[in-house]
Formats: sequence, structure tokens, C-alpha cells
Amino acid sequence: MGGTCVNRGCIPSKVWLRVAYLLHSIRKGDEFDINTSVGQLAFKAIVARKNRVSADIRIGMESLLGNNGVELVRGRAVLKSPREVDVDGTTLEAGKIILATGSCLNTPDVPDLEEAALSTDHVLEMIDLLSSMLVWGSGPIEVEMATLLNTFGCKVILVSESRRILPREDGDTSQRLSKVLMEQGVDLILGFTLKSVRK
Repeated sequence: MGGTCVNRGCIPSKVWLRVAYLLHSIRKGDEFDINTSVGQLAFKAIVARKNRVSADIRIGMESLLGNNGVELVRGRAVLKSPREVDVDGTTLEAGKIILATGSCLNTPDVPDLEEAALSTDHVLEMIDLLSSMLVWGSGPIEVEMATLLNTFGCKVILVSESRRILPREDGDTSQRLSKVLMEQGVDLILGFTLKSVRK
């Protein structure tokens, strides 16, 4: 219940980004004469919180559906006709059927990438931080991952075929965010093609 956004995308990443924001704010406390330090981060606790938040949203969605008279049928569904769906051997009929298939990871066709790559799923479940990471891409998810990993202390290099990050946004936004990322220590290598990967 909840699809990619609730379980593996938007919501989990925002829990991690909230922690990153708080960590960044604490580190900047001395600018306001607040002197404090951060001990070791408990990545297992962050993962547990992320899982709780997603679970709470799923429970809320199920309650909302139930309260509005929507029957939730769990199982593997096969569309049999424009008005029939088979769910694990049970045929269900409806006047209209909506196919909400969700999303899946699109891995570029780059030699040896499958062996070396970590997906966002891996990052959002991390309990140990890598010392360095190359993030491939220039969209919102890649920029979020670069920000997140960098804030926690991972050396991040963001590489993209695009000549700027967030190419679907206006140029000013892209330029300002690029400047902030670089000021925070993220290396940007833009306008390059990823041809192969070696561990």
C-alpha cells in the first residue's frame, strides 16, 4: 500500500533529509553562539524511524479507504478483460479499472554498473556510510542523494551527461543549487558520459 512514494521514494528520502537538515543546522550553531557537537550517528535508528513513518502512512491510507467503503484486496492481479481482474484465482468485476503499476528502477546500460551500483533503496537502508560515492544523474533524486550523503560525511561526486543539474528547472535555480552543493563540498562533473565502471 502506498507504492513507491510511501515505501521507497518520497517519504523515506524526506525522513533522511530531515535528519540531514537537523545535522547541518547543529553544525552551523556556532554562527548563533550555540556551541554543541554531534556524536556518532545511529543509522539503524534513522532506518527504523523511516520505516515507522512509512508504516504509519500505510495504516492511515488503509483506514481512509476502509472508512470510505473501499474494499482492499491483496494479491497478484491479472487484467482479464476491460472489466475483469483476476486476483490470485478470484475474479473481480468493475465498471472501470485503474491500473496503477508504480515504478521501477531504470539502470543505465553501462558495463559492470550492476555490480558496483547502489540504488536509492540501498542508500535509504544504509547502516554504514561509505567514505565516497559517485552519484550518476542530474535530476531531483540524484541531487537529493548527493545532498544527503554529503551531509553525513561521504565524499560525493555528482556526474551527469546534462550540462547542469536539475535541467528541467529554470537556469537560475539550477545555478544557485550547483553553487550551494559545491560550497558544501560536492564535486560536480557535468556534460560527461558514463561509459564503464570499475570497483
